[in-house]
Amino acid sequence: MAIDSKVAFQNRAVELGIEQAEIDALDDAGVHGYATYAYCSTHQPGQSDSTVSNAFLTTTLGNAPSAAATTRFRSLFFEALASSLGDLKSRAGRSESSEARIIPLAEKMDGIRQQKGRLNGLSYTPQSEASHALIDKVCQQFEDNMITYIELNRCTFRQVEALHSKGDTALALNNSGSLRLSKKQRLDDVNVTGERKRRQAFLPRALAYDLSGISTSAVLDLWTHKILEKMNEAPLSNYRHISVEQAVSTDKALWVKVSNDTRGKLQPKTALINHLTWLLQNPRNIRKSLST
Repeated sequence: MAIDSKVAFQNRAVELGIEQAEIDALDDAGVHGYATYAYCSTHQPGQSDSTVSNAFLTTTLGNAPSAAATTRFRSLFFEALASSLGDLKSRAGRSESSEARIIPLAEKMDGIRQQKGRLNGLSYTPQSEASHALIDKVCQQFEDNMITYIELNRCTFRQVEALHSKGDTALALNNSGSLRLSKKQRLDDVNVTGERKRRQAFLPRALAYDLSGISTSAVLDLWTHKILEKMNEAPLSNYRHISVEQAVSTDKALWVKVSNDTRGKLQPKTALINHLTWLLQNPRNIRKSLST
C-alpha cells in the first residue's frame, strides 16, 4: 500500500530535490519505499547525533552527501517514519466499518499504465476506467486477505467519480471513545437497470480486481460472458428465459462461495484466479460449488 509504494516514495524524493542517481542508489540497496527507508538506520527523530544516518547514506551513495542533500534526505526520513507510524496506528484501529485506505495517486497511475500495456484492445476512457474509490476498496480486500462482494451499482467508472463525487461529514468515535468529525467521499450509485447497463457494471469491477492483483480481467470477463450467455439461451419448453435478477443472484452466490474458499488465502495472488478458473472449466463445477 502507501508505505510500500515504490512510485510514491520515489516521486516524493524527486519533489524534495533528491537526485535520480541517489534515488537509484537507494533502490539498489533495497530502500524503495517509506517502510524500508523509515527503518534503514537506528537514528530516531529528536536525536542530536545523526552519525548513524549519515553513515548509512555514505555507504549507500558511495560518498558523503553534501549539507544541502543531507537536509533533503532528513526531510524524506521524517516523512517516511511518520507514514510508517501512521500505517501501524491505522492497522491497529481498523474495524469492519472502517473506510478503505486511499492508495497514493502515483501508485494508481503506475498500475493503470502497466494495465494498459497488458490489456490490448481495451480503450481506456473515463467511461470505461474503474473509479479510484473502487480501486481503493478492492485493494483493501487484498490487504485484509478476504474478498467481499461489491454490489454492481457500486462498481463506478472514473467519469461518475469526476462528475458526481460528494463529500460527507459525520460524527464518529475514535479508539479512545471520543467523538470526532470525519469527512469521506461518497459516490452516487450507478444506474444498472437493464441488461446493457448491468453488463457495463461488470467492467470496472474486473479492471479493479486486475489492478489489485487479486484476479485477472480475462478470468472475470469469462465469468461475465458465462452469465450473459445463459441469459441469451433459448429456454426449455414451458420455461421462461433467465432473468437479469437471476443472473445477478448467481453472481452473488459465486462470490460468496469464492470469498469463503479463499478467506485468508489471497497470498499468493493466484488464489482467486485458480479458483475461478477451476469453476469456469466446466459448468458442473459451478453447480457443485454453489450447492456445497
